[in-house]
Amino acid sequence: MTETAEPSSSAVFRAAQWLRARWSGFFVTSAALLIPCFWHRHIQACDLGSHLYTAWLTQSVSRGLLPGLHLGRQYTNVLVDLLLSKLFPYFGAIGTERLVVGLCVLIFFWGAFAFASAAARRAAWNAAPLLAMVAYGAIFHWGFFNFYLSAGLSFFALAIVVSGTGKDLILLPVLLVLSAVAHPLGAACLLALGAYLAALRWIPAKHHLPMTMLLVGFAFGVWAYLVRHFLVLQREIHMYWLLGADQLVVFGRGYLWLGVAALATCAVCVFMALRKTPIADILPWLQFYLAIALVVAFAPGGLASESTFGMMGYLPDRGSLYSAVALATLVACCRPRLWFTASCAILAVIFFTAIYHDTGILDRRNTKVAELVSACPGRRVIAMIRPIPGSRIHEDHALDRACIGQCYAYTNYEPSSGQFRLRADPGNRFIEMDQDALDAIQDGSYIVQPRDLPVYEVYQCGAGVNDLCLAELHDGQQIRDVPGITTTP
Repeated sequence: MTETAEPSSSAVFRAAQWLRARWSGFFVTSAALLIPCFWHRHIQACDLGSHLYTAWLTQSVSRGLLPGLHLGRQYTNVLVDLLLSKLFPYFGAIGTERLVVGLCVLIFFWGAFAFASAAARRAAWNAAPLLAMVAYGAIFHWGFFNFYLSAGLSFFALAIVVSGTGKDLILLPVLLVLSAVAHPLGAACLLALGAYLAALRWIPAKHHLPMTMLLVGFAFGVWAYLVRHFLVLQREIHMYWLLGADQLVVFGRGYLWLGVAALATCAVCVFMALRKTPIADILPWLQFYLAIALVVAFAPGGLASESTFGMMGYLPDRGSLYSAVALATLVACCRPRLWFTASCAILAVIFFTAIYHDTGILDRRNTKVAELVSACPGRRVIAMIRPIPGSRIHEDHALDRACIGQCYAYTNYEPSSGQFRLRADPGNRFIEMDQDALDAIQDGSYIVQPRDLPVYEVYQCGAGVNDLCLAELHDGQQIRDVPGITTTP
């Protein structure tokens, strides 16, 4: 990442040289990146609430204090959960989430930055504002942190594939294993993209286009096989024509225009570069970006198989994270002038201002839910809470977070999914495991059974996003049959 080191030297050595020469920029940038992890009482990232809640449960489960709950052997989709569980006893919920999420943000950003820099053969500061927005985009706010961390680790490995020497190759197996422990999809992307980039590096340029077409054809062949042999899940959104810029579409329609503006700015940058820069410097990365974006745009929403891996959802949402970083890498290779960086910086200011506003609403919701459930310590609680209108993030785990140290989130999804460390036996008193019951609770048609009691419900009791109330449910009651207004504690 330094312009002064010999290209033949180790990539790790060049990175160390760059860090020693630019340490102040590194630390200032890192500090700025971490601001959103501290600007509210809690970090607002959907599934994070559930992961923190299970990290709290794990403390009691490991001591055998919650009969019917146990920890299963988990070799993938687990790295962030292990970090949360190990740090929770020492730093509590707030300290743990900031340490772990902050670490994930730094690994993702600097991994993507290292990859873009390796491709551009210079430090990719011109793409830094775009990468910062992507770091706090849709995947971050969904709270898919195992995948997010896996992607960050994979970008460090891909940077080595692009510009490393034989001395650096020893790091690739280490990064692959860590990426796989974090999430299998990130490890799969590392293998596929690593093979492609290695071929781009070592075969003659005249074969690049056929090889790219072969890669795209292979990917579509894999999709065709998978959709024939597994249950296909519906897509969540249809914004993948934004080609990676959809990562900026988070809470409402206003973010759509931010994504459009970012994509248009990048398109102008690439167009101008193609007129002035040798095409051989740009074409491989244009092909790389378009290949990923095309595969992601036509990917199924998700896959499911009860007999094998369970469910893998939000495939296009996850894949577009790679499209977004590939786009940032492409513009870094175009070596844009100051206008591009300034334009992206303005978009970043607008983006983070909007994120601050919308996550503030969610933070106030967390506080309200915590106040409500404090009235039912040690009890089972369910929640029917509407998302922010127009939000891409349509699930809410405010109850899980609020129950930490106070109650039991009866509908926590992790044990029933079978994809996380925490497992639960049918009939346990802490987490509902019957999938039909969980589906009925989600749509409000569930009838309370004697085995559920005592159980409470947090529900929407007014038109406002945070107009929430608490009610105790009774045997035979339908969970949507609650008073319009309930006095809050």
